[in-house]
Amino acid sequence: LAEHFRQQTAEGKQANWTKAISAKQVKKFWRQIKPSIYSEDYKLYHEVFFEGKKYPKWTGYTIGYEIFKSFLNNTKQHDWTAIVKLNSSEIFQNSSFK
Repeated sequence: LAEHFRQQTAEGKQANWTKAISAKQVKKFWRQIKPSIYSEDYKLYHEVFFEGKKYPKWTGYTIGYEIFKSFLNNTKQHDWTAIVKLNSSEIFQNSSFK
């Protein structure tokens, strides 16, 4: 959400963590991660976002960026005041990743 807001309101290049993996890898890793989407396992969180062993570094950030991108494309919702009031489940359910 934050990177999309920054891109729409300020100039600058897309952040590296939003493009750490290819679109093909997003699909591949999403299939692996999706069953654990509600996990509270810190080790898994660390593997997906930071570690760079099982998943490339920043995989979670790139997938999150793509989930939110699909939400914006699916809903055409660009009222940031309304968007920030949504919970993550609403964003997820209106994405192409559900």
